[in-house]
Amino acid sequence: MSSNLCVAVPDGATELERLRDRNQGIAPPSNADLIAIIRAKDDLICQLKTAALETDRLRDRVEQLEQLVGVDRSLTSRLRTAFGLEPGVAQVMGMLLKRDFVTHDALYVVLYAARPECDWPDARIVDVQISRLRRALRRHGITIKTQWGEGWLMSAADKARVRAVMDSGDAYVAAVATGTIASMRF
Repeated sequence: MSSNLCVAVPDGATELERLRDRNQGIAPPSNADLIAIIRAKDDLICQLKTAALETDRLRDRVEQLEQLVGVDRSLTSRLRTAFGLEPGVAQVMGMLLKRDFVTHDALYVVLYAARPECDWPDARIVDVQISRLRRALRRHGITIKTQWGEGWLMSAADKARVRAVMDSGDAYVAAVATGTIASMRF
């Protein structure tokens, strides 16, 4: 079977010639050009696949680092639910839970360094978030200690209290979800 592009037309010209004339003398690409275009397309697809794999690998690594630092979504979500915290304050709490000591600079970098520099808030925002966190924790008898000019820390006992409140919050959420809330004591 022949291609429609090579079928002769009544005036003696092939369809290909008629298309070339209609396109103002622009000839279709040669076979070599088509092969080069296909190879370039295949190379681009390969590069995109490699970039996608690298992006996935980097996302996984960021997630691992967030877990190490204490600002992963799973932990901060539980903290937000248990204590009624704003997202940034929950990240501060997560860092205090995961580390023995947290500096002002470390909190600031973790919370804001991913933003464009023009969107960085004043450095005193960290103090504001610590104040909000202290207020939320006070009703549970949990304290954050300050090392003036350096940063903050929580005692092991206070960290255990935070985990206990989170666990009771998880039990409450599970009881609501399963409908067993009436038979539980909180």
